[in-house]
Amino acid sequence: HLEFDIGLAKEQSDKNPMFYLQYAHARICSILRNAIEALPDYKEIKVADYSLLKTEEELNLLKVLSIFPEVVQSAANTYEPHKIITYLNEVAENYHKFYHNNRVINIEEKELSYARLKLCEAAKIVLKNGFDIIGISAPERM
Repeated sequence: HLEFDIGLAKEQSDKNPMFYLQYAHARICSILRNAIEALPDYKEIKVADYSLLKTEEELNLLKVLSIFPEVVQSAANTYEPHKIITYLNEVAENYHKFYHNNRVINIEEKELSYARLKLCEAAKIVLKNGFDIIGISAPERM
């Protein structure tokens, strides 16, 4: 039995699960756009020093991103696609915590900024791939 709240579905707030997920993706896109302006050499960076990622929020986000293939496989094997939505919500929650507690772009700490930006890129890729699987759009602006 599934209850569908049409008012909630139309609401553009973090109470609407799809809006919450899409907002995380749009926020990441915004940060990556800002990074190009603040750190012009950022686009040339292919690999960052990930050992600089040490905060609880950084490590939690890394952990949740790393299990994406297993979540997709489990959802497919058990015919439970809702597992992907639950997982994407966990990614969004962890990303928002990371964003609120860590300064992503800091020209005084370029190496740390590069590592955090690569973490943002990874979160964007996972969200986009998850969105493709469940059939929702991945807006770059909201």
